[in-house]
Amino acid sequence: GHRGSMQRGRTSLRLLNLLSPLIASPAVAFSRPPALSRTVCFSSTNTLRQSRGQYGRLVMAETKFKVACVQLDAGTDKKANVENAARQIDTACKEGAQLIVLPECFNSPYGTKYFEEYAEDVTSGDSPTAIMLSTKARENGVFIIGGSFPEREMGKLYNTCIAFNKEGDMVCKHRKMHLFDIDIPGEITFKESDTLSPGNTPTIFDLSEHGGPAARIGIGICYDIRFPELCLLYRNSGCNMLVFPGAFNMVTGPAHWELLARGR
Repeated sequence: GHRGSMQRGRTSLRLLNLLSPLIASPAVAFSRPPALSRTVCFSSTNTLRQSRGQYGRLVMAETKFKVACVQLDAGTDKKANVENAARQIDTACKEGAQLIVLPECFNSPYGTKYFEEYAEDVTSGDSPTAIMLSTKARENGVFIIGGSFPEREMGKLYNTCIAFNKEGDMVCKHRKMHLFDIDIPGEITFKESDTLSPGNTPTIFDLSEHGGPAARIGIGICYDIRFPELCLLYRNSGCNMLVFPGAFNMVTGPAHWELLARGR
């Protein structure tokens, strides 16, 4: 794949495979509770279907590894948000996590009025948030799925998740495909499409291709989980894990977030 190098000060942020047909990431669904910063670690056991030997013969291989889901309450100070995320990553690493997943929109408050101000150009090499994720992955030798944060590219804004291998290489980028536009009279009116543009590419992050466990991960962001076709595509592409970082609202979220997570 394409490999480049970007420099900011003494920190190198390397990118891999950004031009591949599938730009992807893993699957654990979680929402961001209010006023909470904590790390939850758990062991993931995945059954991976692999073709071995004769055509059509399937062999079941089991892999176990520890995943940390970091929950954060982002405020208006972006620098403090990023530093807090870095501390939680360090905590997860001390607890033995091999894959660390951050929440949606972890470097900024979640709202259309904030996206322009907090957005960063990831591919230019001048993204403090991406540099932090790359540095933490490399320093700790872990895989990181960086939740999401506002991305700016060629005059457009995206809700973007980037993922890193253990060397700190950015191996994939997923842009939220299904923007959350909703109007419930008397309850909530919210339109991501007022400021954001949708992504158009599914994303798969295969840890085994980067010296990790046999986990082939399909990535989505929050409202992407509402649409089963994306997950069917991931399943048919051999994924055995899904990761959907989310910051669902508390009006529609409790009604279907957990149910959708189980269904997918």
